Amino acid sequence: MSLNESSEDPRFIVWFDIDNTLYSASTRISQAMGQRIHAYFVSLGLSEEEASGLHHKYYTEYGLALRGLTRHHDIDPLDFDQKCDGTLPLEEMIEPNPA
Repeated sequence: MSLNESSEDPRFIVWFDIDNTLYSASTRISQAMGQRIHAYFVSLGLSEEEASGLHHKYYTEYGLALRGLTRHHDIDPLDFDQKCDGTLPLEEMIEPNPA
């Protein structure tokens, strides 16, 4: 779809990078996300060791594990998002900080 074509859902999507930039590292969001990404690699049929190696390789080469997964594997990025980002219990991990 080109930028000029309309989609079924007219809402704008805003992505926030929450890797210790918007929230303190003490929330451990990055660690929780890493565990979910690792589990996703394992769900592709990789051993724990293979999953760790490939996750690190894609993160290093592409800046995102997802970019490597979409480039080299037949995965649905929305499935990845749902199983990794979508399962983070952010309501439990982040507390309001009005400062």
